[in-house]
Amino acid sequence: MKLFISIFLLLFTLTLLSASTKIMLLGDSITYDDAYIDHPSLGGGSPRPASLRHGYRNHLWYLLRDSQYQVDFVGSQIAGTDIVPIFDPDNEGYPGETSNDIADKTYNLLVDNPADIILLYIGANDWSDDVSGITRILNNIDYYERDYYHPVKVIIARIANRRTPQSWMTHLNKNIQRLVNQRKLDNDDIYIVDMEYNAEINYPNDFQDRTHPNDLGYSKIANAWFKVLQNILPKPEPLNPLIQPFVERFYTTILQRQGDEEGIRYWIEKLSTHTLSASDLARGFINSDEFKNENTDNQTFIVTLYHAFFNREPDITGLTYWETKLENDVSRFNVLNGFLYSSEFYTLAQSYNIEAVAPSELFVTRFYTKALDRDPEENGLKYWLDKLRTYQTTARGIAKAFFFSDEFIMKQVSNEEYLILLYRTLLDREPDTGGLERWDIKLQEGLSREKVLNSFIYSSEFKALARLYNIRL
Repeated sequence: MKLFISIFLLLFTLTLLSASTKIMLLGDSITYDDAYIDHPSLGGGSPRPASLRHGYRNHLWYLLRDSQYQVDFVGSQIAGTDIVPIFDPDNEGYPGETSNDIADKTYNLLVDNPADIILLYIGANDWSDDVSGITRILNNIDYYERDYYHPVKVIIARIANRRTPQSWMTHLNKNIQRLVNQRKLDNDDIYIVDMEYNAEINYPNDFQDRTHPNDLGYSKIANAWFKVLQNILPKPEPLNPLIQPFVERFYTTILQRQGDEEGIRYWIEKLSTHTLSASDLARGFINSDEFKNENTDNQTFIVTLYHAFFNREPDITGLTYWETKLENDVSRFNVLNGFLYSSEFYTLAQSYNIEAVAPSELFVTRFYTKALDRDPEENGLKYWLDKLRTYQTTARGIAKAFFFSDEFIMKQVSNEEYLILLYRTLLDREPDTGGLERWDIKLQEGLSREKVLNSFIYSSEFKALARLYNIRL
């Protein structure tokens, strides 16, 4: 019997205490990180894997996070997943493409990955001082704002010159400046950063080849972006003074002792940067060796959960209910989740202004409860959360993994049951009669379940669901 209750979906809408500013890094090879070393025909070696590409993006991410800004890089390109420390690898960098190439896709890129701010670094592949392509990019951003009622701030770069500076690039940058000045007069929300002269780039020492900066050069580009972003981004929230007493109460209610300075500092840092949620903190204490070594009996375990997560003594009915669950081989992990996904724990966390359960956890949990019709097991939930937190999977990747898992296939659901589960899990609604009938007919005619699934996960409804939980598509 599943322990989860429907309120956990409501919890998500209530526990997201601080929304991240979504930033799209839009440009060419300098954004994605592609250089001559990745092209044997240009005298390079073997192309570096995408997982090792970072350019200026990781440097900028570290600057923003170290300064407590809550940001989310968005985009359909992924590069840098193996860089340590971890940073957000999403971007819209397209090596070798011109400003007109980028203009052709700008509108749709924003539809698929809405952004609040765009960092636009483009023009090096134009081999011209003409800014008509850049004008088209800005126009398409305007069209998106008009159609979707979503304002977008644009920061555009006067791009860094070549290792041996070229006069046409200097002229291009002057024309970019004129373009920005004019658009400001037209009330565009647009800013400019001078990478050519004001980023402290050293020509030629900060380049790895004649076109692309080396790591020092990229860090200087990141610094230049950061200086402008500081004047645009919402100011970082001051440290929540309630975090420390929230952490300390877990020491006293679970470990029955005062917290140590190092441990308290660790949890404060994780909660204040939104790296972890209150539920992560709870599991950290309950799963600690210190607590496990107490070898508590079932009743003591449940009483501890009531004290720690409901801030009250257990009622007899509740205590009996949970004891019966444990006696019937329901795991302590799932009993703990029953407490963490409750309205009482949400209320407790809210009173300390702390996120109760991370949206990513609720997103993964819905696949267990809706697609597999069971509670998540501890290792499985941890596996998928680690995949999401390290940018190793996406919303679509999780959907494919669950619906084509051995466990789901073994359920041997009928076509109609399969479709109903897709609607409930991926669209968060019951199927409409017409839609259900159309898809059922397509399956009877031989359309594969995989193709049907793809239609669902590429639909606007699933995109909206993923955005609601702040999960990359």
